[in-house]
Amino acid sequence: MPECRAEYLLGVLFEIGMTLGDQPLTHGEIESYQRNIGIRLNAWEVRTIKRLSETYLSESYKATDKDADSAWSDPSRYQSRKFINDMRVRASLRETTEQS
Repeated sequence: MPECRAEYLLGVLFEIGMTLGDQPLTHGEIESYQRNIGIRLNAWEVRTIKRLSETYLSESYKATDKDADSAWSDPSRYQSRKFINDMRVRASLRETTEQS
């Protein structure tokens, strides 16, 4: 799997719940979680959690098809030197932007 520098968001997603039954998490549900726990997520963290919930739900529906490909059907792409370098550049740019 690709490197993840925001593993804590997976913890938040698991704590809230991956989905709301057959629907992805809503902004309201994420906001309620923040209020109840006493934390404040920034905008990209909320968008990432929402996107992860949507992706999880989508992949879970796809997985019901016995002929469905794995979500990681091409792991060689994630292990390629080009991909790893691209991810490092993105992370570096993100850090520079966040520090500004």
